[in-house]
Amino acid sequence: MGPHRVYGGREILLVMKSDAELRQDAPIVFFDGDCGLCHSFVRWVVQRDVDEVFWFAPLEGETAKRLHTSEVTWPQDLDSIIIWTPTRPADARAAWYSDGVFMVLAHLPRPWRWLGVFRYVPRGLRDVVYRMVARARYRLFGRRDLCDLSSQGAARRLLP
Repeated sequence: MGPHRVYGGREILLVMKSDAELRQDAPIVFFDGDCGLCHSFVRWVVQRDVDEVFWFAPLEGETAKRLHTSEVTWPQDLDSIIIWTPTRPADARAAWYSDGVFMVLAHLPRPWRWLGVFRYVPRGLRDVVYRMVARARYRLFGRRDLCDLSSQGAARRLLP
């Protein structure tokens, strides 16, 4: 049996990835491990990510902490989906708020990537809407334990 962690008061089995398993060019989607909306977004992406491009990790987890301290900088108290793309230039590897969502959409097949046309809406306006939803997300969508991807056969893409 592998290592265990407690998320949301519930003990879960962590699926550990070796460096060989985790492709060096694989984008990682970091999400709020307690957020119902974030979990829904991750499940939505998994269903559409037919090429299995993405890996997923909670912002509160070991993977996010390791990357945040060693390679990537993002605001410490960020309440956003973050996508980390190792193949981008060092100053553009992490994207959050609406830019993060559009970066995820850009990696999905058509017709989902076509939603990227909305990135031409000024970032300030997009991010105001994003932050309004983010502030109300627990009230609107509730809290959840760690994202359950097992029913979708994608648990192996969940990093600690």
